[in-house]
Amino acid sequence: MFGINPSTATKEKNDTTISISEKIAKMRNCDGYLISNIYPVRETNIGKKFLANIDQNIFKVNLQHISEHIEDSAELIAAWGTHIKDSKFFIEMIEQINNIAKDKNAKWI
Repeated sequence: MFGINPSTATKEKNDTTISISEKIAKMRNCDGYLISNIYPVRETNIGKKFLANIDQNIFKVNLQHISEHIEDSAELIAAWGTHIKDSKFFIEMIEQINNIAKDKNAKWI
């Protein structure tokens, strides 16, 4: 499952995205799930200040981690909501992640 960035979940308490991820995993009879974020910087308020400070280097390192963890023929789920439209950079991120998914024959469900 892919979100935009880490939000409010902790080891002790799920946020909405994590709770939904768990439900989807159970519905699909999975024994677990992996949450990745297209941009791995924690921010609960995606506003102009956050968007102005997006770091390409952080994203490149994150892409490498994503590539290492998407298994062949994996099922991927988009969990980023309407914030995906907040920045052209987010769309570019998704395009690059989708290229990795295609290389690994992963499918968005």
